[in-house]
Parts: sequence; C-alpha cells; structure tokens
Amino acid sequence: MSTFITEPTCYEILKRANISIPKYFVAYKIDDIAQQFLSDEKVVIKGIIEDLWHKSDVGMVAFTTFSNAKKIYQEMESKADKKKWNGCLISETVSFHKGPLPTELLLSIQDDSSLGTIITFGFGGVHTELLNPELKQSVFNWSIEITSPHQAYEQLEQTLLWKILTGNTRDKKQLISEKELKSSLVKFWALANICKNESISLLEINPIVIKLDGAICGLDGVGLRGKNYTPKQLEINNESLTAIISPKSIAIVGVSSTKVSFGNIILENIKKSEIAKENIFIVNKTVSTYNEITSVASISALPNVDVIILAIPASTCLEAIKEICSTKKSPIIYLVAGGIGDSADFNHLIKKDIESYLHTLNINQRARIIGPNSLGIILAEIKLNTLFIPESKLNINFHSQGTIAFIAQSGAFFITRLSRNHNLPIKYGFCIGNQLDLNASDMINVLSTDSSIKVIALYLEGPPNSDALTLAKTIKNIPNSKKVVIYRAGRSKRGMKAAAGHTGSLASNYDLEKKILTDAGGILFEDFSKFESTLLAYGYYPSLILSNKKNIAIITNAGFESVSSADILDSSLATLTEENYQELSMILTKYGITNLVSPSNPLDLTPMANEDVYLECIEVFCKDKRIDCLVVGIVPLTAMLETYSLPKAQEKIKQLSELSCKYRKTILVTIDAGNEYYNYKESFFKYQIPVFNSIQDAFCALTTFSRVN
Repeated sequence: MSTFITEPTCYEILKRANISIPKYFVAYKIDDIAQQFLSDEKVVIKGIIEDLWHKSDVGMVAFTTFSNAKKIYQEMESKADKKKWNGCLISETVSFHKGPLPTELLLSIQDDSSLGTIITFGFGGVHTELLNPELKQSVFNWSIEITSPHQAYEQLEQTLLWKILTGNTRDKKQLISEKELKSSLVKFWALANICKNESISLLEINPIVIKLDGAICGLDGVGLRGKNYTPKQLEINNESLTAIISPKSIAIVGVSSTKVSFGNIILENIKKSEIAKENIFIVNKTVSTYNEITSVASISALPNVDVIILAIPASTCLEAIKEICSTKKSPIIYLVAGGIGDSADFNHLIKKDIESYLHTLNINQRARIIGPNSLGIILAEIKLNTLFIPESKLNINFHSQGTIAFIAQSGAFFITRLSRNHNLPIKYGFCIGNQLDLNASDMINVLSTDSSIKVIALYLEGPPNSDALTLAKTIKNIPNSKKVVIYRAGRSKRGMKAAAGHTGSLASNYDLEKKILTDAGGILFEDFSKFESTLLAYGYYPSLILSNKKNIAIITNAGFESVSSADILDSSLATLTEENYQELSMILTKYGITNLVSPSNPLDLTPMANEDVYLECIEVFCKDKRIDCLVVGIVPLTAMLETYSLPKAQEKIKQLSELSCKYRKTILVTIDAGNEYYNYKESFFKYQIPVFNSIQDAFCALTTFSRVN
C-alpha cells in the first residue's frame, strides 16, 4: 500500500540532500499565516491536498503577493475535499534562468521492482511532454547501484542538455558551471539513497530550475512511500558449481523401453560423451539395462550422481523433485518439461507448487534446478550434449578450447545459432528456459569462474525473475577481461506477451533495463546478425581493443567492398604513410597490376590479384604498428584464387595465420559467396581465423569494438 507524499515533505527531503529549495512556510489553518513575507512580496501559494498530483489543473496554485495570502487560502479551502485538505504551502517566488532554449528541468527518483532505485533527469516543466517525442533523448536514467555521479556526468557531456546548461551553444549563455553541475549530480545520488533507505518509491521534482546564482533549486514536488525493491540473493555452493561445469555422472528419468521419447534422444547423445557408461543411469522400472546403460526402478534406487535430467511430463515433475531432494541423490536437476510457468500452465499452478516446495528447503542443501522448458546443455570439454535433438539433425562441433559461454532462455535460439554458426568457439552452452530456480545471473556467476571463458553470450526474453538490477550487478562484477554480449527479445508489448507465453518470463520497462545493462558493461543488441557477428569476432579475438584512432586497414578484391568500407569506416581507416605507399607500389609493380590498382586504404586489389599479392600487401599493413585490425575481403569467384584446390588454398591460409601471430594483428576475413565455397571458408576456421559472410557483418563487429572500448 502506497501513501502520498505532499510538497512540504518533498521540500524537507530535498533539504536533507543539500538541494536548494525556496524559502517557505506551511499554513495548516488560516490563522497560521503570519507576516513571514512583506505585504507586496511576490509569493507562490499551493494547496496541500492528499493524492493531488497536478495542483495547477484544479486551481490549487496561485502566483500573487503575500497581502492576498488569506484570501487565496479561503478560496482554495472552499474548493477542496475537506478530508484531504492539509492547508497551504506559501513560498517565495524563485528567480531562475530563462531563455529561448528550455531551461526548466525534471528530477525523479523511482524505486522499481526490477531495476532498483533509478534517477531520471532531463528537460522538464512545460517542456517535458513536448520535447520527449521530438528529441532523441530528452531525459536520462541512471541506476544508483550501477552508475556513479562521475559516470553520469560523462554521459551528459555528450548531450544537448549539457550544452544548454553549461553554455556550449551558439549564444554562450552559461546557466550552471560544470563544477556545480557535477556537485548537483552527487546531491541527486544522496537524495536517491535517502529515498531507498526510507521506502520512498517515487519522488518527482518538476520543475527543478537553476537560480540566477547558478544553484539547482527544486520548486514543485510530489511522491509516494511504498514497498522497496528487494534484490535476489545469489547462492551457488561448490558442489552445485562443480556439477554444473564438469559432471562425472548423470541419470535420466523419462527413457522409454518401448518407444522413442525425448529421454531416449538425450540418452543417445549423452552416450557419445566422455562420461563413462558405468556412470550413466536411467530410471525405468520395466528393465534392468537399456542399450548398455544401467536402469533402476526409482529415483531413490539411484546411486548419488552429479546431474539428474527429468524428461517427464510437467504434471509428474513435482513428485520427482521431492524424491530427489529428500534422498539427496543429486545437487543439480535439468528440468526438460515445458508447461511449467508458461501459457500451458493454467494460472501457473504447477510452477507455484514447485516453488512452494523449494521454499521449505535450505537453498544450500537442496538440489538446484535448471529449467523448466530446458532444451539441454553443451559441455565441450567432455563432449557432453544433453539436447533432445538427434545427432542427425544437429551435429555438434565441440570446441574444448572455446572462449564462449552461451546462456539462452530459448533453446530454439541456441540450437539455431549452433546450426548456423558451428564454428563459434562455444565451450559451455546452457538452455535455462523459464528460470524457476537457477537463472541467467546465477549462470553468469558460475561460468565466469572459468578463466578460459572470455565471452558470455546471453539470449533473454526478460530479466531473470523480473530482476534486471541483479543481472546488471552480476555483469558489472565479473572480471573486466570478460565481455557480456546480449540479445534481448520481448522488447515490444506484443513481444513481451509472446515471451510470457513461451517461457513465462516477465519483461520490465525495456528502455530502462537496456540503459542499466549497458551501463553495467553489457553489450546489448536488437539485431540477430549484429549479435552473431560480434560474438564470432570476440570469440576468436577476445582481447581485441580498438581505440578511436585511425587503426583499421581494408584489403579486398571487390570494388563494392572497398567503397562500402570507405563509407562506413571512414573515421577509423588508417592513412597511408610514405613507407606504406612505397612498399605497396613495389608489390603492385612486381605483379604487373599497377595500371589497375593504386596504393590506398581501402586497398582494392581487383579480381587480378592472387593469394601472393594479398599476403604481401597484408604484411605491409601488419608491420605498421599504428594498425590494430585488418579486414580481408575475398570474393572467391575470381580465377586468380585457388579456391577449389584446398591443399593449395590451405597453405596460403596458414601463411595468413602466421602473419597474424607474428605481428599480433587481428585479421577478420569476409567471403561473400555461396555454398559451393563452404569447404574453403571452413579452412580459415581451421587456422583460427574467423570468416564473415559479408563485409557488412565484419563491420558490425568492428563498430561494436570501437563503441565498447
């Protein structure tokens, strides 16, 4: 239950945060109006009424002289609901900066059930509703736990609001000094912490203005007291952590001895792993062995195992979970069943029953659950595949030295990425489904303990348990050397509805969520191809850092790639030195193509260049210490390239890889061609050089590198 905060209380809260407020007093009855202002002094009189958000709309604001205070009081009191009337606030009229550009501001502190305490600051007053749809960004949002006042100021420096406030516009009229603006942000954070600590769920100051002396001053305020955000406590014990990353034994409930089921498919995939067959078990009371695997009649008859997979109907899962937890047979349960916490679960009754049972147990002593609606996992080091997809449909390329951990709320998204991009160096893949227990934040904590993991990929249809702040804090707290690349689905209202039907997720205010996740260090995408391209580049070059200097070289044999490179990467393209120019000229002369090609960046070698021309020109750029990254565009249809003779092609690709290693350069290759060049493309991956299907895909990754760094 929320209670309304009236303006006098807002003023007192602002004062405690050292934010300037007008001189004022409160008259709870007409006789309280004493001579606190001169008779002809201009004042603002406001009716204090419970639950009234917009006083001016109902005639509860008057700009007058103090001599009229009692008359105005009587008029306001006569119009007000007596049960909600709390007198009048009478304040000085504050002189503040005005001009042709908007100068009134908005400050809001809100406690969100998913995002925690959020500060909103931006254009306010009468301009709030006018400017919001017109400007790319009229207000700015920050989580007090993710972003510091200093970081907030750095973000403001890139905006129109900062230019107006600090006088960096054509008229050069400064409203507030940079020092005072920085100090004001620190005060906003202090105000937000007061709200957080005192269960103030909303405090809205609109307008907040800049006085003629350059200090920020709050004029009008309202708010609410209510329930505060409560963060989820993440707890993973060592036994569960080990079982998740490197299980030595596994059992499946749901293998049929008479027909093909999801459990049977999972079993066939697990048998191909490096887990010894004597450590794989099934629960089936009709047989003692099945396809060389030991079968027991019940869960309680199992030996203790690291993981139990429940590939059984949703309606029977609760009893199975109870048996696992009461007998302590396993620290980890993979819950395959759909129909728990999604649209097939009427009123989420099955989910609620499972949650109610789990809440009766000590979280550190019970089994932890991945799922429900979990399609399975991939653990490349032990070649473990628990997906209920037959090998004939999806042949997994296990990358035991992989650098990527992939956490997907949607199993279908995960397996389609695997099918499309089998060269993604994924070491761990987890389909976490509806996140009934272990969620994305938990899994990030688990997988980030592996120092070989440099990239964590997330596919989300909503923040874990509607707790975006915990996810953001988790991302912020992992080592800086690890990148978190996110595709966030369910952004629109229809998308949220579809996500709820699919995975039972709850989506929060997406724009705010996006802001705090990126402020925390997440790299968030709303486009599949950009997500995949960035993941591919980071997977092979996890330590790549691109400065904002001109540090990229492009070498191609196609004019359209050269032109598009210049269009998109213009500010990032390295300029040729005199030494570059001379060396490239000598190479072009050597191969007799000086009449076709001129030394430049991008370097268009035309279809007349063979692999040797490519390699020698690439080495010129590799030797240049200014250049961090090379994009090598190859249209393989030209007769000059050995694209069908794989042994010859692979010898040249090996030389390219050696150049990358020798000079420690990032080399991205693009091969824009059809399926007949599949084996040619695969040869590059063999030598740890990522291949993109188009130069545009490579650009997606490069622009991300530059933006992030």
